[in-house]
Amino acid sequence: MDIPAFLFNLPEQNSSHYIYLVEFLNIHKDKCIPFLPWLTAEILSYAGAEKMIEVIRQYGSCRVDRNTLCDLLEGDHSLQKIFELNCSSNNMLEVQSMSGLISDLRRFSVNFLLKRNTCPQDIVLLTGVSFRTIQRAKSQLKDRVI
Repeated sequence: MDIPAFLFNLPEQNSSHYIYLVEFLNIHKDKCIPFLPWLTAEILSYAGAEKMIEVIRQYGSCRVDRNTLCDLLEGDHSLQKIFELNCSSNNMLEVQSMSGLISDLRRFSVNFLLKRNTCPQDIVLLTGVSFRTIQRAKSQLKDRVI
């Protein structure tokens, strides 16, 4: 699968681009997780890409009660424990913003494409990042396995 070309805004739910994005993230979940904040990564790992996007669309840039989020994800005891250990003193969890998710997905995409030896000009066209961003990613790629 190629990198989705629509990482500036998330596509409409149930559109062909949305379905492709969800499939792409679910297939490459383990490779994508290191590029995400812990809560987004936990949601992706536990509930999949569709639920992760739903949570960010509904609660992005907000603080959410850990029990509310756990109920939404139909979380088991292990997820409840993870949330309990990482929530604030008032049981709140900070959900990543939509723009933060898009930025993280673009960063992952750059690294994914570099690992596939895609030329920098094509990476710029596909992701919209600068050549400087690609150079930084190349130097970091030596330290990270994708």
